[in-house]
Amino acid sequence: MTFHREVLSLHTELSKFIYMINLFNLLKHSLAYLLLLVICWSCDSGNEQNRENTTESHATHDDQPTNAPDVEVETIAQVSDASDNTKAHINELLTAYHELKDALVNGDSEKTREAAATIPENIAAFNSDALDGEASEAYNNYIEPIQTSAAAMAAEASIDKQREHLVALSGNLYRLTKAFDANDADLYYQYCPMAFDNEGAYWLSSKQEIRNPYFGDQMLKCGSVREKIAFN
Repeated sequence: MTFHREVLSLHTELSKFIYMINLFNLLKHSLAYLLLLVICWSCDSGNEQNRENTTESHATHDDQPTNAPDVEVETIAQVSDASDNTKAHINELLTAYHELKDALVNGDSEKTREAAATIPENIAAFNSDALDGEASEAYNNYIEPIQTSAAAMAAEASIDKQREHLVALSGNLYRLTKAFDANDADLYYQYCPMAFDNEGAYWLSSKQEIRNPYFGDQMLKCGSVREKIAFN
């Protein structure tokens, strides 16, 4: 009888021990699960904060004032008595430029190539030998890099490479236009400080509204008007 009670008592204690082990394992898994939930929640909160910061940063940049107040307008020596024929020629170049610039805004490399190809054609059709003196010097100074950039852009299939060529093309066409006071409508010289890893880059537009050709729809409104070249 005594032996039976001892066996029963031992079985009871063993059952309690097994129960405690099972309870410990259950709590251990529960704590591990709770810890995992806390970690996941923390990571998600951090990612959400990063997304908010990124969105806020882009919004701040995109919504900046259209005109920068501390702009230094580039001074270009003007050609006196520029002919109407030369001005009309430069406006043809501007028309082709606006077409390729809009194609870059839309991310269309093929249309960019087609529009860029018309610039060397227009240059070849113009009789630059009729120019003399300061007109000839200014024209040849700017037209050669314009032709080189446009031809390189027309030969490129990569839109990223085309955007690289846009930098020199924009700068030299801007200077040519100002030198001959050629634009037959208001023109806007615009700037994006974030282009090419924050090096910044300019472009020309016939509209004051920002439509960024270096980023397209990724950062369509990133930029500001640095100079308005008014039609006289």
